[in-house]
Amino acid sequence: MGRQSAVNQKFNLILKSSTISGSMTFNKPNPQTLVVFVNQHQKQLHTLVVVLLSLYLIAFAAKLMWQIIPCLLYTSDAADE
Repeated sequence: MGRQSAVNQKFNLILKSSTISGSMTFNKPNPQTLVVFVNQHQKQLHTLVVVLLSLYLIAFAAKLMWQIIPCLLYTSDAADE
């Protein structure tokens, strides 16, 4: 019985310490924590920027195509007449 309660106490202490340290990080945002976050997640952020720019480029190309295609259709109809 004594061994089980010692294990429970250690486990509870670990949970409390991880909760305290985790909450302190989010309670005090500052530029240094932002720089650390960006440095730690630089590859993921780079991938996110590339994906967003690619989606923007695809949307721009689609919009441009919808503007060009009707012009081509009307010109070919006029040439047929």
